[in-house]
Amino acid sequence: MSDTKPTFSSLGLPKADEESIDAYAKSRGVPTLDRKPKPRSPSVTIRTDVPDYLAQAMRIEAAKTRSTLRYLILKALKNDGWKIDEGDIVEDGRRPGVHR
Repeated sequence: MSDTKPTFSSLGLPKADEESIDAYAKSRGVPTLDRKPKPRSPSVTIRTDVPDYLAQAMRIEAAKTRSTLRYLILKALKNDGWKIDEGDIVEDGRRPGVHR
């Protein structure tokens, strides 16, 4: 077996910082990820009791839509006319920046 390492020609890729990578991808028509999550307001916990059938239905809906109970509740409150900032209504709060 030979100890000679192969030589490769340069691909002429940009330096590896996020701005350069995004610019390179954009120039080639490649979509980029949203790495900048929208800021969320500070949160507090509010506890309440709801009928068992409602809690079960909400958990099933959250699982089907791959969202969270928090998302379903905030969306329902917004639809009812409450003022809620868009940055606070996140489908999956575990992974910032992930939006469907």
